[in-house]
Amino acid sequence: MVNLEWNHFGPIPPIEVEAIIEAEKFCRELAEAFPAFAADFNGKFTAWQKKWFDPERPASSSALERCELPEYDPLLFLGPKTIPLVVFELSKPGNFIATTLYNHLETDKHAKVDPEDVLNHLTLNRHANLVVELNRERRQRARVHMEAWKARRAQNLTNPPSSSSEESSNTPAAADPDTACPEYDALVAMGSGIIAHVMLEYSRDRAGPWHKLMHQLVCERPAMDVDGGVSLGGGGGEGEYERWRDWFEHQEHHEASGGLTPGYLRNCGTWS
Repeated sequence: MVNLEWNHFGPIPPIEVEAIIEAEKFCRELAEAFPAFAADFNGKFTAWQKKWFDPERPASSSALERCELPEYDPLLFLGPKTIPLVVFELSKPGNFIATTLYNHLETDKHAKVDPEDVLNHLTLNRHANLVVELNRERRQRARVHMEAWKARRAQNLTNPPSSSSEESSNTPAAADPDTACPEYDALVAMGSGIIAHVMLEYSRDRAGPWHKLMHQLVCERPAMDVDGGVSLGGGGGEGEYERWRDWFEHQEHHEASGGLTPGYLRNCGTWS
């Protein structure tokens, strides 16, 4: 568990070294698998970062004012798939202003610093450090849940639920065994903050049902709930992976959402 205790009369506790190492390693793996994705984010982030302390703009102590810059929206519209890259930037000294971007992208309150925790929330260096450590915990949870889902799928392939599983006696005959299980539900509950985690696993296991989870996380509903059919592919296989890879590397979040305004953008009225 991340330690939220801090004596504000003392120095800000540093980020745990392992959290920094793991954040960097994960981003390196993403960049190796999806170079255009990493390059696109890095270019947009650098353009925004250069404007943080622009001498042509009046000085301000408000990190939120940096979100009013024209360079900010292109980052925002990339969506929560970039969260691990934002976290890595937050692990670097002086990048605490990016806590605003993180909070605008992140919808899971368990992966955010509680605004009611005023000391940790408003001290941006401390806020950034906690975000890095919270995401280390999330990566660990996501890894456990993904392995559990893979194990469930392997079990379903060798022992189909409809034929012998006692658990399936309460499952509708038309239910998809890949998604009608607690292992899948646990991943869905983690929300859009794990899109990059799932996509990286998808790149390594293209025969798996990762496209079903990607659709749920990105479009916020099952594939077949989209009006007129599936919004992005839907049939599985290499072609489906390539469609998701193209979206991940080259498109904004909303371009795969089947016409739905993404959840992270629907919260714009409460951003802080």
